[in-house]
Amino acid sequence: MTLSPQPAISVIVPCHNSQSTIERTLRSLASQPDTPGEEIEFVIVLDYPDDSTPEIVERLVKELPGLRHRAVVIKHDRNRGAAQAQATGMLAARGEWLGRADADDYVSPGYFSNLLHSAQLANALIAVAPMAVETGGNKPAKILMPENLSNLNALTLNTVNFSLANKLFHRSVVLGNEALLPIERMDCWDDLSVVARVLALNPTIAYTDTETLYHYTILPGKKSLSRTAKEKILADHIACARMIESWMKQHGLTARYTPFLNRLKFISKVKYLRGHNRDVRAWKETFPEVNSLATQIGGLPLWQRLAFMTVDKLPAAVTSAVANLIP
Repeated sequence: MTLSPQPAISVIVPCHNSQSTIERTLRSLASQPDTPGEEIEFVIVLDYPDDSTPEIVERLVKELPGLRHRAVVIKHDRNRGAAQAQATGMLAARGEWLGRADADDYVSPGYFSNLLHSAQLANALIAVAPMAVETGGNKPAKILMPENLSNLNALTLNTVNFSLANKLFHRSVVLGNEALLPIERMDCWDDLSVVARVLALNPTIAYTDTETLYHYTILPGKKSLSRTAKEKILADHIACARMIESWMKQHGLTARYTPFLNRLKFISKVKYLRGHNRDVRAWKETFPEVNSLATQIGGLPLWQRLAFMTVDKLPAAVTSAVANLIP
């Protein structure tokens, strides 16, 4: 395959078993303009899928003019997880700017060019955009970005704030003197593991509010988490919180971002007290320094904060009944 000249933007597309959604994703990417000075390459990382995803990708790269000569397809020789698929794509990217598109989402025409214009106009290192959240056949909900994205201590830990997908990063903030890559097998909060560290460095940020959006799709009919999935999410969240805390200590940022770290550690272990197989003792013993901070954690209803406080104050054997009140 003959690649396009040096691209301005590299869009990373991690894929595993995405046969039901990847065509819509790639067709939306193919519709992105190929304007001089705004050239885009698409780095599609196949993380060892065992469905028809590779065949669909191969067909569309050949079929769609908007992908031909703009797509780079990389294949893992084993399943390495979502975090490593993203890292592989970042390291292979040639563009000055890095974006992301998940294999079950899609973007509006001109989406990445709009982000690039915003960053250039503001002389910023990051450009961020609203996100359209789609659930089944419901009308998409447009979620705006907060204006205080640079204030890590005040940010709610949600998808919009910490997603890689609705942001464009100058490669220097991700792949500069220190590569801020996702950690292999830390697949839940892999986006947050990158975005939180980038924001902690306080880069300049450009905001854009247009109808040119990233469409984040929540697939209908998803079953509740199995015990194995819950354990994986818990392990990844806790590992991510530990990694970010360690990274901030190494960079002398702990004191500045103590409120963020406390919130991150508190939320990372919440699933110990949710669903089946609740484990009050594990909740108490993981990051015990934040157990008493429930009333300071934003985004939780008052009654939930009071429930967490009760779990903290009473012995584990007594608090199981209280924990059952926390959804």
